[in-house]
Amino acid sequence: NTVPDGNITSIADREIYKSPYPKFTLGLTNTVRYKNFDLSVLMTASYGNTIFANYKFHTTNLDGSWNIEKEVKNRYRQTNPSETSNALYATTIAGSTGTTRDQWYVDPYFFDGSFLNFKNMTLGYNVPLKGFSLRLYASGQNVLIITKYPGGNPEVSQNGNSAREPGRDLISYPLAATYTLGANFKF
Repeated sequence: NTVPDGNITSIADREIYKSPYPKFTLGLTNTVRYKNFDLSVLMTASYGNTIFANYKFHTTNLDGSWNIEKEVKNRYRQTNPSETSNALYATTIAGSTGTTRDQWYVDPYFFDGSFLNFKNMTLGYNVPLKGFSLRLYASGQNVLIITKYPGGNPEVSQNGNSAREPGRDLISYPLAATYTLGANFKF
């Protein structure tokens, strides 16, 4: 109740709760060479944004036909209500979670979306040969993503890369880590 009038109304009591927009974003690329070795790194980061895990409507819905997340085991049980008085989820009785779902735009489904992603790392070695050159390398994409977000991808928006609904995860695919070994020949 943000308006102290004693009534909770849907329009008058709305407030901006958290923002999907980061306080800052960062991109850094660097190449370092030492003797015959070279290391190239591309990092991206985002700080201060919030992600709404919209997919939890389904993965914690006890009335649904989805696979359920393990955190749902801490649901309310009538047999021992004192044990589950702080339960985040309702009982498993059919049709009983509707009122809980109406309140799901609250804190348990909002997550810190900050991350640091080592998007591309390449380590190469130039083999000293006469008459031609040979470079051997190992490369990786999305080698390491540091984030507190439990979903698959901290760079989410509802409509792919759309700016219309940033920070809303409708069950995005995780970023794939890709590793490559290669050789470059020059004659």
